[in-house]
Amino acid sequence: MRRIIPFLPWLFASFSQALTLHPAQAGPGEPVVAVVNGAVNCEGLRVFIGSRKAPADSITCDSRIGQSRIGFALPESPKLEAAPGLQVVSILQKDQRPPDQPGTPNFAVLPPRKAYLLLRQDRQGNFDFNGEVIQGLSNLIKATNPPKGFEYLTSVQRAYITAKLNQSKLIPQLPPLDFTPELNPGLSLPQIREYLERGSQRNSAHLISPPSQVFVNRAAPTAAFKSQVSGYNNQVCGKDLYVLDRVAAESLPIGAVLEYIRLRLPAKLLTAPDTMGVPPASSEPSRMPSGTSSFQTVLSATGWSGSASTLNGAGVRVFILDTLDGKGNDSAAGATFLGHGRWINEIIKVFAGGTETFAVQVCSGRECQADRVVTALCDIGALSAAAPRIPHLINFSMAATNDNPILRGALQDVMNAGVAVVAAFGNNDRCLQAALRPSDFCNALPADLTSDNTFRKPKLGALYSVGAAQQNNAATLRVQRGERLPGNTAYPWGSATVTRPSISAPGSYIWDGTTYQGTSFATPVVTAALALWAQKHTDCVGRWPTFTPGQTFLNIETLLQAPCPQ
Repeated sequence: MRRIIPFLPWLFASFSQALTLHPAQAGPGEPVVAVVNGAVNCEGLRVFIGSRKAPADSITCDSRIGQSRIGFALPESPKLEAAPGLQVVSILQKDQRPPDQPGTPNFAVLPPRKAYLLLRQDRQGNFDFNGEVIQGLSNLIKATNPPKGFEYLTSVQRAYITAKLNQSKLIPQLPPLDFTPELNPGLSLPQIREYLERGSQRNSAHLISPPSQVFVNRAAPTAAFKSQVSGYNNQVCGKDLYVLDRVAAESLPIGAVLEYIRLRLPAKLLTAPDTMGVPPASSEPSRMPSGTSSFQTVLSATGWSGSASTLNGAGVRVFILDTLDGKGNDSAAGATFLGHGRWINEIIKVFAGGTETFAVQVCSGRECQADRVVTALCDIGALSAAAPRIPHLINFSMAATNDNPILRGALQDVMNAGVAVVAAFGNNDRCLQAALRPSDFCNALPADLTSDNTFRKPKLGALYSVGAAQQNNAATLRVQRGERLPGNTAYPWGSATVTRPSISAPGSYIWDGTTYQGTSFATPVVTAALALWAQKHTDCVGRWPTFTPGQTFLNIETLLQAPCPQ
């Protein structure tokens, strides 16, 4: 590495805030360049992605008075991979380590061995992925003067991208898909259920390439509808969605490809990793009072009395995006929580038995298909737009590790149709399984969007994240994401989170002698409580109450007194 006069050590501690990274997201093994203003001390330089070190032999340093460039690659070994999602890249000297309280995330670690979503931004003819993306990127890296956003390409990056593109296989052209939902306010419940069920049929009907070489293995046009917010145009709903399978994604320099699409083709294509998952169970023993009915204790703890006991959620539609389908079949046999979606449906029915509930199966075991989540969101948005006088709620007891612009767009579309989305904050198991440390962010989307300033808050609808409390008091369950785990000698710390829950509710139950606990099961309590609120405030359809993040434990009587937001 090139040496210069030693630089003050404290400057390195601020590098995570002062540097820019190109590309801004990358997968395991992919080279990245960090651009830092001013000269740096190259001797003994180390690069951390969260708590994980970049391989020492991948680090290069070009120190200049005006602007320095530090190259590194993400660790590639499965045991050393950086935690997925938003993380902090820190450039430090050899005797420094990342702080236990990381700063603002400045980089996104793309998940290995995952499929990717491709959203057509227009429907004009076929989209030539190989010509528009692969060949376009190939031409760009050969350019003497690359365009803005790619001017920092290093020789290492150029060689890596070239080698990957030479190995990549042809991806079929993406044709426009033909689908127009026919919805009206008078749809019967069986008709709505039939409409929602057709999603999986549509996905399986559009294989784009021969079975022996399926690189786009699912395709689905999303439902179009007119927003209830004047001047707002849907970002995702009404457009065509494809799934680029794992084999095709692994053969690409995925960070460079996503950066190229984002900067050069934003009007044509939107991309995102498929990383949805059901928050699974915790093995921590329950702290519930012995001999006490789960529901009886929760009803008491959340202030279920007075006007709450006279309401049942009648006239409100609740959609459960989970492992349960409309016929009562639950696909969670491989998950830690058997019957994950079935028990969520049960909780909602206990608290708000008069609601019209619709189960939409978007998950199987612990895996949830992001394309099915997005198409389901657009379906519900279309249903809400067709019946704007009926309150619509979505229970979302799952999470993604990576930020997902397609999911972001679909959420904003459906919220602008007046729908409230109630999402699980996430459990600590996702942090522990990845052996995350205090300097790693443990991400869970869409819950983390509740405090994201780049996520535009709509005038209608709402997005809530729900934390898990003890069954009979407001104390946070230790299984909640970010909580420390005393007694766990391997990983006693809590990983960093970028937000706190919008509200918390009891998240611990016993059914058939088995303890079910976590944010998955706190979420339907809040969903049901909001259904009661919507039933009471019939003049407030599409507008929802607000909570103070990290400070509110659900009290249903207090919630019911909350006025309609203006």
